[in-house]
Amino acid sequence: MDLIRVVFLVFCLVGLSNLGYSADRADEQVMRPVILQRLLSQINWYQGFLEQNNTFQLCVYKDFAINRGFSKYLKGLTVSQLPIKVRTINERKAVDSCHAVFLSKPSATEAAWFFNPSNVQKTLIIAEGKGLARKGAHISLYIGKDEFFDFELNLDSFVGSGHIPGASLIELGKVASSPLVQKANLMRSLIGYTDWPEAGPQKEQFNLCTFQTGIFTDFADFILNKKSVKGMSARILQIRSIEQLNQCNGLILQNEDLQILNQIIYQRKSLGILLIGNAKGLGEKGVHYNLIPEENKQNRRFELNLLAMELSGLKPHHQLLSSAQVIKKDFPAFTKLLFDAVNYTDWPNGNDVSQEEKVTLCLYRREIDFQNVEFFLSAIKQGGKKIELELISDQGETGGCNALLLPEIELNGLSEFVAKNKAVLFITSQQNASAVGVQYNLKVAPKQITLELFESNIRKAGFKPQKILQDLGVIIGGQL
Repeated sequence: MDLIRVVFLVFCLVGLSNLGYSADRADEQVMRPVILQRLLSQINWYQGFLEQNNTFQLCVYKDFAINRGFSKYLKGLTVSQLPIKVRTINERKAVDSCHAVFLSKPSATEAAWFFNPSNVQKTLIIAEGKGLARKGAHISLYIGKDEFFDFELNLDSFVGSGHIPGASLIELGKVASSPLVQKANLMRSLIGYTDWPEAGPQKEQFNLCTFQTGIFTDFADFILNKKSVKGMSARILQIRSIEQLNQCNGLILQNEDLQILNQIIYQRKSLGILLIGNAKGLGEKGVHYNLIPEENKQNRRFELNLLAMELSGLKPHHQLLSSAQVIKKDFPAFTKLLFDAVNYTDWPNGNDVSQEEKVTLCLYRREIDFQNVEFFLSAIKQGGKKIELELISDQGETGGCNALLLPEIELNGLSEFVAKNKAVLFITSQQNASAVGVQYNLKVAPKQITLELFESNIRKAGFKPQKILQDLGVIIGGQL
């Protein structure tokens, strides 16, 4: 890496020949601005950020000596084809008028203000001094032990600004530890501690696919290239359609990929690829690992969906359990079993539900469950009854309900509620539900969701679960 940095610095010095300086005479005053220009030129700027000006506004905060040097040695140079205009700012509030601000050895107070994203949104901050990237600067520039200029990047600061450092910056510079960096390293470790089924895709190269690109995937590609994965070379591979998933060993899914997840979620077993979420809530939506847990309690660094693992034939190493937040409910599997419970049940004689094309399934007081069930119900190819969802918040709103899901509610008083609604199929998701008269219970465990059919309650209400449903579930209390 030191040799690479030397080559990079030599490349930076080539431009000095036009100014009458040779590389062996170049000093710190000359090198600093030219290296800075090279760094700025390898950034992919946020769309529209540079378009409002005909010059690149490089500001120096309260340092006229630095300003003079920058103006002298950056004359005629450009950033993104815009001529560089160097100027000094003395007021912090002027930062918004700059594309980039250079801070020469800022005080702790100055650093705290400029590194605060609530004060500086899009302007790139370059600070002179070792360790300042770790404190929040986009780039810190400093002289290292080898007497060469070195630089460090804060990738999370770049994410906040919308600017993307080029791959060469990530390769040549140092990258400060940050949540993004920790996530990328965690992801690589999770892959290494996961075993694929023998019938899974065998490839000469480990392809971790993504539909979205950005700083996270750029850095992930960098660290994957440094060391083999499962004995194979590894890389990030951008794909554009689900038809390309046959090229993948794993897939990163983000908030923008929810519809992709909806299309593939019931193919987890046949796909045989590792699904890695990078957004809140994706663990219970069916990915195998999610890098952003809902609550990071007791050093739970990621979410682990054991049921998704079981369905896909994947096996996480047992050591991962100590640092994982294990998902309690896999909503794709939960929704499919709920759908089957309603679809393969015949209502009592005299009730026209079995002849109707539509069945209204109501969910009681659980908006989050409703949203998840609604999302995955749309992914199921419905045959037979057409199930429509409705969210109700009061027991008096059951008039339009043919089936009612009561997830995790108090059982007190529920017996009377069930008795008053004899034509409604009651489904719960909790223990000891048979005592209050409900017909079905979805028993949720980390590795399995079981449909319990309560024989006496079913007979009493007159419902008839079809043979396919009896085979899917567990009959409690006798034979149907």
